Amino acid sequence: MVAHAEGAIEHVPVAGTASVPPAAPPEERFELEPILTAIVQSHVAAEERLPGQQPIVIPHVWYSDTGDVLNVELGKAYLPTDYTITFEEQVNAIGSLLITYTQQRTPIYNVDVWFEGKDIFFYFPEERGPEDRVVPKSVPEAKHRPKRDLGNGRVLVSAGHGVYYNSRYKDWRAQRDPVNHMVEDFSTPAFARRLERFLVARGGAEVIQARSDEGPDM
Repeated sequence: MVAHAEGAIEHVPVAGTASVPPAAPPEERFELEPILTAIVQSHVAAEERLPGQQPIVIPHVWYSDTGDVLNVELGKAYLPTDYTITFEEQVNAIGSLLITYTQQRTPIYNVDVWFEGKDIFFYFPEERGPEDRVVPKSVPEAKHRPKRDLGNGRVLVSAGHGVYYNSRYKDWRAQRDPVNHMVEDFSTPAFARRLERFLVARGGAEVIQARSDEGPDM
């Protein structure tokens, strides 16, 4: 198993370390974090849910201060009823996805996965191996990262999918059918609003929403 006591994907090897570029500067990492968060969100939304996992999972991805570790907060909504090999594969797939995406941009040597600020063994202590029986570290706070002042910059945030007003039937309708008990049109606007708040709080950006959420309760 590759998940260790910090709830992480442990030391996925990076080929050709002699030619690995240095860690990306903080500004580049800041720009990548919402992109990586969106990638994980899309990946998790398309997964088939295990017993106990909730239909809607809102992840958050951020870099460590050193820039070579990614933290992924999945929340308790992603926790299954039982720890299984399938769940372990789900967690490992998220780490592999992030490492694959970032390997040409900034080297990543570890992906720490958290569930409401706690590692996976907090919820399934019986899964600890001898090498995992250590005092778990606390999740690093993303809010302690320095803000980037975007000044008067503008950012366009597009939720992509969403409900629309059907002029024929005179009502609001989703564009997509339910998948894994979730309608994507209802989750993407919520994620876009979360990203908007993040950009305003972290960089003072003026955010323009491509899709209005002034329809029914979204």
